[in-house]
Amino acid sequence: PGVMDSKKTTPKQREQLAGRIKDEALAYSYGVMGPKKIDKYNILVSTKVAMNAALRRLGKVPDLVLIDALHVNSGLNENPIINGDDLSYCIAASSIIAKVKRDLYMSEQAKLYPQYHFETNMGYGTQEHIEAIKKYGLTPIHRRSFCEKFLRGWT
Repeated sequence: PGVMDSKKTTPKQREQLAGRIKDEALAYSYGVMGPKKIDKYNILVSTKVAMNAALRRLGKVPDLVLIDALHVNSGLNENPIINGDDLSYCIAASSIIAKVKRDLYMSEQAKLYPQYHFETNMGYGTQEHIEAIKKYGLTPIHRRSFCEKFLRGWT
C-alpha cells in the first residue's frame, strides 16, 4: 500500500516505503552517473548507462525489465511503459528507492555546501538555488548542462 510515483509521496512516506520495498524485493540495485559524465554524454544516455549498470549488479537475471518509457538496450526482455511510475508497481517501487538514495546523497552534499540548501531543494532549479549559484558559483556536483538553461545571459 502507498507505492506510487515517488514524486507523489512525501519524504517520510518514501523513506518508510523504501525500507519495506528493499526488505521484500527479490533484488534491487542502483546505477549512478556523476555530473561530469552526464554533462559529457547527456541525461538520456547517462540514464541508460546507469540503468544497465544497475541491471548488471542486480545479482539475478530478471525475466522482464519494466522501464518508465525507455528502452535501455540491456539485452534482456524490456517493456517500456509510458507513465510507468503511475501504472507499474515495480517501476513506482524503483522510483521510490532511487529517490530516497538521491535525497540522502543530496542531504550529505548540503553539509559540504550549506549555502546551496540542497537539503530542501535537492539541487533542482528552484529560485533559491538559482540565486545561490549566481552568488557562489557552481560546485563540483552541479551538472553544468542543467544549470545552463536558467543561467543563460548571466556571467
